[in-house]
Amino acid sequence: MEGISQQIALDWIAYARLDPSKAPEDVFERGWVICDASYHQPVLAWEAIKAVVSRFSESELFTEHDTEAKRILANTAAGPLESLLAEHATHFIKSLEVEARQDRRIFWTVGCVWRNSMSEDVWTRVQRAAGNISR
Repeated sequence: MEGISQQIALDWIAYARLDPSKAPEDVFERGWVICDASYHQPVLAWEAIKAVVSRFSESELFTEHDTEAKRILANTAAGPLESLLAEHATHFIKSLEVEARQDRRIFWTVGCVWRNSMSEDVWTRVQRAAGNISR
C-alpha cells in the first residue's frame, strides 16, 4: 500500500498546486482520489495524507512567510483529512493524536482542520492535537 499511498500523495500535491478551476481533467481526477479514499478507503487515505505531509519540511510551515507547503497542507487538512475525521474518527483519532505529538508537520496540519460533522468529543480531541490553535 505504501507505493499506492505515495502516488496518491504526489497526485494530490500536483492538483493542489493548481487553481482548481484551471486543473486539467486528468490532474483533477488523479488528485481527487485522496478525497474519495477519505470516505471509502480510510486506511489508504490516512497513509496518503501522512505521505503528503512528509513531502514538506518544518521550516516551510513554521515561518512567517506564505509558502506553497502551507497552502497545500491547509487544503489537505480542510479536505481529505477533515473528511476522514468526519467519517471515520473512531478509527483514526488516536493515531492522529500520536502522530501530531511526534511530527510537528502533522501538528501544524491538524490546526487547519475544520469541525465539519465531527462529534463534540472528536472535535475537542482534534483541537487538543493541534495545540488548541487554528491556522
